[in-house]
Amino acid sequence: VRKATGNPSYKFGDITKSAVEGTVKAVTRNETYQFDMEDTVKTLEADMTRQFEEQVRSVTGNTDYKFGDITNSFLSSTDQLLTSWRDESFNEFTRGIWRDKLTP
Repeated sequence: VRKATGNPSYKFGDITKSAVEGTVKAVTRNETYQFDMEDTVKTLEADMTRQFEEQVRSVTGNTDYKFGDITNSFLSSTDQLLTSWRDESFNEFTRGIWRDKLTP
C-alpha cells in the first residue's frame, strides 16, 4: 500500500480517513473538517444506544427505559436473592448450633 500510495508513512485506515474527510468536506463545504475516530465512535455509540432504547421501549411499553435498566434490574434481583439465601443459610446454621448445644 505504501508503494501504491507513494506514502512511506502510510498506516492502516489512512485511505478510509482520507475518503471520509474528502466526502464530508465536499458535502458540508467545511474545508477544515478532520476525521476524528474518537468522535465517530462516540456518535455511533450514542446512535446505537438511542436505537436500542427505542426498541426496548416499543417492546416493553416502558417509556422511561434507559440503557442499562435491564442489567440493573437483573443485578438488583440477584443481589436480593443472594442476600436472602445468605441470611437463611446463616440462620439455619446458627439454629443448628444452638439445637446441638441445648439438646442433651
